[in-house]
Amino acid sequence: MLEKTRPATRDPLHISPDDPQRSRLFPRGALLGLGLLCAATLALVYPGQNLMRLLSTSADDGLAIDYLRHLVDLRGGNIDLRLMLAQRYMHIGKSQQALDTLRSVHTPQADALRLQIWKARWFDARALGKAKEEAQARQALSALLQRTQPANFNEWRDTLVLLQGLDEPQAVQRLTGMVTRFLPLPPAAALQAARLLVGVHAEPLAAQVLFATAKTRVTEAEREQLIEQAARALLATGDPTQAYRQTAAALGKGAVAPQMAWFMVKLALGANQPAEAGDWLRKAVDLDLPAAALGKALTPAQRELAWQVLLAGGDLRGAVHIGDAALAQQPGSRTWAERRAQVLEWSGQPDAAMQQWIALLRAEFTHHALDELHRLALALHSSSGLDAYWEQRAAHTTLTTDEWLQYAQALEVRGHPEKAVSILRQAAVKQPEVLTSLAWLLGNMGEVDASLAAYAEALARGTLSLRGSIDYAIALLQNGQFEQARQTLEQTQHLSDDTPCRSTPAAVITDGSAAAQTPPCNDVDLLAAHQGLLGDIAWDMGEQRSAQSAYGSIWNNPQLRDRIKPYQLQRFIMLTQKSQGDAAALRLLPQAWAKAPSEALALLWLQSLVRQPSTQGIAEWERVVLGSAAGAPLRQQPQMYAARAQVWRALGRTDRALA
Repeated sequence: MLEKTRPATRDPLHISPDDPQRSRLFPRGALLGLGLLCAATLALVYPGQNLMRLLSTSADDGLAIDYLRHLVDLRGGNIDLRLMLAQRYMHIGKSQQALDTLRSVHTPQADALRLQIWKARWFDARALGKAKEEAQARQALSALLQRTQPANFNEWRDTLVLLQGLDEPQAVQRLTGMVTRFLPLPPAAALQAARLLVGVHAEPLAAQVLFATAKTRVTEAEREQLIEQAARALLATGDPTQAYRQTAAALGKGAVAPQMAWFMVKLALGANQPAEAGDWLRKAVDLDLPAAALGKALTPAQRELAWQVLLAGGDLRGAVHIGDAALAQQPGSRTWAERRAQVLEWSGQPDAAMQQWIALLRAEFTHHALDELHRLALALHSSSGLDAYWEQRAAHTTLTTDEWLQYAQALEVRGHPEKAVSILRQAAVKQPEVLTSLAWLLGNMGEVDASLAAYAEALARGTLSLRGSIDYAIALLQNGQFEQARQTLEQTQHLSDDTPCRSTPAAVITDGSAAAQTPPCNDVDLLAAHQGLLGDIAWDMGEQRSAQSAYGSIWNNPQLRDRIKPYQLQRFIMLTQKSQGDAAALRLLPQAWAKAPSEALALLWLQSLVRQPSTQGIAEWERVVLGSAAGAPLRQQPQMYAARAQVWRALGRTDRALA
């Protein structure tokens, strides 16, 4: 067997590689000749740069790689050849050979190729879940990016995005400031850069980028968009005041589009600059438009914002106008109606505010509106407001007896007693405690029969108060019904009173005749008046026992004794004389004199002593009566002298009788 011929060692000058697997159509010598011929042809036809251009544009990666490898071997230090070879390796997916080719090349172009390779490796490793390869790629990328100096905005953008993905905050921070090298940017690039910078918390730098582009030759719409985005970036820093100041300075004093003006309204309001917010608001919309037109010109959100701005700036009149505009568009809006009412009050128009609350209540009842109406009605002393308040209370809530009475009183004060009567009749169905006041009101109106019927119903339903019983009795007396008056008072002796005092005088009996007197205002006074009136009626009717009992209930009660009238006390002594004798009367007289000294009482005392004389009794009379300041003038009165003499004669002391 013949020994296989060994291939000869390749001549390093050959530009055509030796391939042992190539079919041998030609002898090696022929191939060598062809190679030399091709090389000579290339050297003649494509010398220098033309050869490089041919290699770079060739679609045959394999052939180009073979030539470039041999050229690199021939010219090892040629950077362009290595870059071209590395690109060809990358094109066919041989990234490691590309990296090996670039190992000795340290130029920005080589770093850019390495960056592409390691980026691809990193993405692939992450996608396939290869942690080791991912870590290796991350480390290589980090090292590359640490020395990266982007030559333009696109490189800066791509590098920043990559560093963010690699989670390299320090490198990101170093790179962000480099964006200023490329300013001003085109509008689209500026917006893109701003988004990236905001994403890495470099908001002031993002605003700087946007403001720089806004100063260039851009359209007005682009300018306002850039400035608005710059403002939003500054707002992200948490300093709304600085955001407003810089944005306002960038816009200047010229006219702006309404949309931008509305944005500035919000910005100024957020910066606590209500006056400037008002200025921007007037640039955004004509506030002097009629309410209906203004309402149409504003969206609901804009109406809300305008309301806040005008209130914050203290322009209450303007706020009311905004409220009118809103109600013109939304007539049933309760929120806007309540706001309008509140601002009307603040602007010094409480009457108009009260009318607004009344309208709100009539449209829909709420306790808030009711409370506001009540507050304003009381503050304004408005009878009409109180009428409306009680009308709503009666229609929508459960009123207490006192509240029904307040409602009726409000109507009466306004000159509507008929309405007050109607209200009290309505209330009396479930709350008979109001019957007494109803009867009293009817009496004042001259409706005597209706008044007496109401009193009688109150008595029958057990709700007639002590005061009411006095009023009822007086009404009966005025109608000539003495017996009914007495019976009423006897039936109500056990009552106490819990009704409020009235300032209107009521007719009571004094000294046996009717007179106007302000009624008493507590239980003790009322009870004394009640029993005194009962005693007076019984006395006039000749019902002495009833009269004595009534007067005695006052005298014998320590709390009431000071409230007995002098004529009632005299009657009580006289009735006691008749029913219990002079001894009983004499026991009462010293205390009676101390309570209400009078000539009549002194004579009553002497008359009892005439019928039941005693030295001790006349001596006590002289000491108590004549020894008092009230009795001293009685010494010279003939009637008193004669009665005293009768006592001494009855005692057989003529000498004293004549003294």
